[in-house]
Amino acid sequence: MFLSVVLRGGHGAPPLLFPVPCGGWLYWVIPLVASSVLAALVYSAGRRLAAENVAKVEAKFEFAFGDPRWEGKNLSVLPLICTLAGVAAGGLGVGGAMVKGPLMLEMGMQPAVSSATATFMILFTSSLTTLQFLVAGLLRLDYTLFYACIGALGTIAGQKSVGALVKRFKRQSILSLALGVNIAVSTVVMGIVGGAQIVTDALAANWDAFSFQPLCHG
Repeated sequence: MFLSVVLRGGHGAPPLLFPVPCGGWLYWVIPLVASSVLAALVYSAGRRLAAENVAKVEAKFEFAFGDPRWEGKNLSVLPLICTLAGVAAGGLGVGGAMVKGPLMLEMGMQPAVSSATATFMILFTSSLTTLQFLVAGLLRLDYTLFYACIGALGTIAGQKSVGALVKRFKRQSILSLALGVNIAVSTVVMGIVGGAQIVTDALAANWDAFSFQPLCHG
């Protein structure tokens, strides 16, 4: 979807190559083509994983503990939930890993594998978003360096501290607990901030905030 946003424009940036009027036919064709390509890639990857799983089962392969079986709902439900995670990440500003992390735990993955996989996926989404702002000329270098350093230090501190706890108590469930606490705190904070904004708009009689606006409004 990065190419779709760059071609159509967004986040205050104009289209990259040529004008794309909001609401016009090309405005809808670009994301439709991008979504079709992504759907084709997901379908192709699913077929390959399913074939590999069948081959392993036929060869009487001994699956390791926490190794997901690419069959049944893991192939049908996973893409749907990942799509919903993408919508939530784009519309609400939450990290997709907050949805995919628990999903992978429900699939039977070990917490360490689930956490590492979710973090690896975030690398791509965050990098594409940063590249999008860079191409559009909206990236402030001072903010980028500051938050990159904060994120790196937070990652190192979290990895070392949680890793030490897991090593000391020999329980990977600590990772699951940390993920659950993170999701719970984020949910409460988002509810408080959103509720406070609703109350503010209501007290200020800003009823436009509660009405639907045209797609190309403003």
